[in-house]
Amino acid sequence: MTTTISPVLGKITPRIDGFERVAGRARYVADWKVPGMLYGKVILSTAAHAKVKHVNADQARKLTGVESILTFEDTKVQWSQGDRINARFAIADKVRFAGEVVAVVAAHRRDIAERAAEMIDVEYERLPTVFDSKAAMEETAPKIWEGGNLHQLFETKHGDPEKGLKESHRLFTETYRTGRVHNTPLEPAASLAWWNGDNLTLVAGTQGITTCRQSAAKDLGLPLSKVRVIAYYKGGGFGNKNQDMNHDLLAALLAKKTGKPVMLEYGRRDDFSNIHGRWSTEQQFTMGVDDQGKLTVFSQKVYCNVGAYARHPTRYSEDALAYYACPNLKSEIYAIYTNTPATGNMRGPGGVPSCFASETLMDEIAHELKIDPVEFRLKNRTVKHFGEDTYTSYGLEDCIRTGAERIGWSDKWHKPGDGPLIDGFKKHGIGVAMCDWHALLGQGAATIRINQDGTAHVAVGVTDIGTGAKSTMALIAADALGFPIRDIQVVWGDTDVCPFSIGESGSRTTTFTGTAVRAAAEDAKRQLLELASKKLDARPDALELKDKIIYVKSDPQRNISLSKVAESKPDAIIANSATKPKLEHGFGRSAFATHYAEVLVDMETGLIEIDRYIAVHDSGPIVNRLTAESQVHGGVIMGLGGALREELIIDPDQGLITNGDLWTYRVPTHLNAPKIESIFIETDDPYGPKSLGEASIVPVAPAIGNAIFNATGARLRETPMTPERVLAALD
Repeated sequence: MTTTISPVLGKITPRIDGFERVAGRARYVADWKVPGMLYGKVILSTAAHAKVKHVNADQARKLTGVESILTFEDTKVQWSQGDRINARFAIADKVRFAGEVVAVVAAHRRDIAERAAEMIDVEYERLPTVFDSKAAMEETAPKIWEGGNLHQLFETKHGDPEKGLKESHRLFTETYRTGRVHNTPLEPAASLAWWNGDNLTLVAGTQGITTCRQSAAKDLGLPLSKVRVIAYYKGGGFGNKNQDMNHDLLAALLAKKTGKPVMLEYGRRDDFSNIHGRWSTEQQFTMGVDDQGKLTVFSQKVYCNVGAYARHPTRYSEDALAYYACPNLKSEIYAIYTNTPATGNMRGPGGVPSCFASETLMDEIAHELKIDPVEFRLKNRTVKHFGEDTYTSYGLEDCIRTGAERIGWSDKWHKPGDGPLIDGFKKHGIGVAMCDWHALLGQGAATIRINQDGTAHVAVGVTDIGTGAKSTMALIAADALGFPIRDIQVVWGDTDVCPFSIGESGSRTTTFTGTAVRAAAEDAKRQLLELASKKLDARPDALELKDKIIYVKSDPQRNISLSKVAESKPDAIIANSATKPKLEHGFGRSAFATHYAEVLVDMETGLIEIDRYIAVHDSGPIVNRLTAESQVHGGVIMGLGGALREELIIDPDQGLITNGDLWTYRVPTHLNAPKIESIFIETDDPYGPKSLGEASIVPVAPAIGNAIFNATGARLRETPMTPERVLAALD
């Protein structure tokens, strides 16, 4: 990474597709129209656990305009991404949660498809159910899968935790719970599929065109060369649509059966049942300290209700060793199947629940030891990556100190419950929480073409799910080439013309694909300077490119226009790159964040008002400050939802989602969004930018919960921290 000041990086740069999005010109999946297109509608199970004995679709098939109806009797296609351990089928013959797809219909109009769906009758052989994760672990519990209800057990041990427990000066034990939340993207699920012979085209609302193509080809038994995936615009994903989705397979199956293009759209209630959110947790924590207040041991036992299927291989919960220096660790994480809707990755997957628990307990320990919470974190912060490796760059201490200074911690923090009253009945409080997030390195690819008119095309496999990825890639290319951003055109969203991309999940796009873009741009510039060197009779390393002019550094009057050099090639200068950087042995790489929340608690109603919010992040060098700030703001607001308002409520008798719509599932709105201040500690990392999007949501809930405690003296150990729970804690 260059340390020179860039004319394009780190500035506030509007998104290159911003106008198309706000003007309504961006074409999302449901905006597509192709000749002869049919409309699909799913039929969802009303039983939470049952064998599907028969699907009676005779009357629906007679309805004018109905082209095809598929049931489990027609297809046994396995959706491999629906569960990585057990077989999940595109259309279920045995349902394991209420809302699972049992049939799908295609018709000439949406209303006909909906009417046909209502006419289909499903006969079930109902089976015993279990909805609670602890109950599902009992020997007498109904078995959701033949292998039992334990999806996975993750065990970690570091140091000597038994010895640490015995030798700790004090031990602190608490239990914390987090509710199930839903991704709730603005764009409901949709997929358009058509076949040309045995070649499939999918217009998919995916976070990764490459990974969607790979998984769809696998599930449908096709070679990769027979599958094309298009995703020009995506209305939010939040971590759960990086491969093929069930509706992609259903659209493809209907299109194959009918010989016509099929658009399959989910209604919002379909989306709540089938687009999987974050699991609920119960976390039993024990932490020990020595007589100086330094951590000695961290022990956790976590129960995660992952639903009937688990879409992603993940730990489901992290541990505080990532951002605290603690010599001893013991961790048991139980991922448990129940007869509830399936879960999958959601922004900051296991980090959000684990940070709520660990950062709340850290605050409780600081209170018991009578240590300022900020000082307690400074005393115990990590200084080595998982206690062993050197960080490639490290900004955690600066994050803590900068945020404390900006919010005025030393003046505003007070004894819990002793804060000033505002408006006679609101109490003031201030809280802090911190976290880390992995900053992985991995495979990326890019193609850059320098055109004869002196512009450049950058082909990348990004989708841009709201992260500004296209703009980020353009800025990286512009910086490496020395071009103005207006001369960079990005080609994206089509596997037929774009190279590999890991997909926009795991906060990896800027690092993985951005590294490849820089490598391709540097190669293209090298070719450009070599061509110019022949015309200027100078070595390539003696030349410089600026403002579309290539000149000799020692004699700027000897120059040539960029377009003149590019014209010397018959078509264009083309550079391809495939990169896969690796960390040197003994090094680790993380992004860090520390968040500060200032709240007012209404002591009569229990309502929480966020008066001020400061988010300080170490994400390495910032590419686009506007996008970086937007990522932090979006993450914080999303975190506020899970902290204060959002919880997917499942009926304890039938397993049905009771609030599967945007009227009763209360996502934050503009009225709830506080003023958020983003501060970036731009550490000089040798591998370039570090992750940002997911770290922005992780510490939100504990920062707010700790502020509530500071305001009232009442501790909340369960999310969402609703007014009812606040009042119960006050009582």
